[in-house]
Amino acid sequence: MNNRISWLIVFIIFGFNLLYSQESIERSIAGIQGLTIEDGIKLIHKDSRQSKLRGIEILDASRSTDNEVIETLVSCLHEGTLYQRRKAGRIVNNFWYVRMRSAEALGNIGSPRALNDLHLAFRVEPDPVVKSCIATAIGRIGQPDPEVDPNGWTEFKRI
Repeated sequence: MNNRISWLIVFIIFGFNLLYSQESIERSIAGIQGLTIEDGIKLIHKDSRQSKLRGIEILDASRSTDNEVIETLVSCLHEGTLYQRRKAGRIVNNFWYVRMRSAEALGNIGSPRALNDLHLAFRVEPDPVVKSCIATAIGRIGQPDPEVDPNGWTEFKRI
């Protein structure tokens, strides 16, 4: 009997958690819908990780190929690797999830102007999860690395 009651309590708690997470997702989507691209760019320039992620979501949803949008997402892509802010010797802007989401947004937008920055980010990114998102974004845009070969062919050499 006690075992059944325990399982019932677990299922009730799990069900409420699912319901709450679905509601928070819907609230998040509803919060993005009323904001403009300028609002998203302003959010990205704030220091907190959450505001940067919210700004990236806004820019990703807009699918705008405007230069300012691409440059802002590229700055997020390099945040913590090429663009580092330090406080008492410690990097304070190493947000791997921000870099990952900005790579996904650049891939979704599909602007070839972001390719050089995506290739550079791929070379310097230490996190394998972010690196795979960058590779996916490069693949979505669908053009080869210009430093490998202008025709898109790569020559393999035996060592």
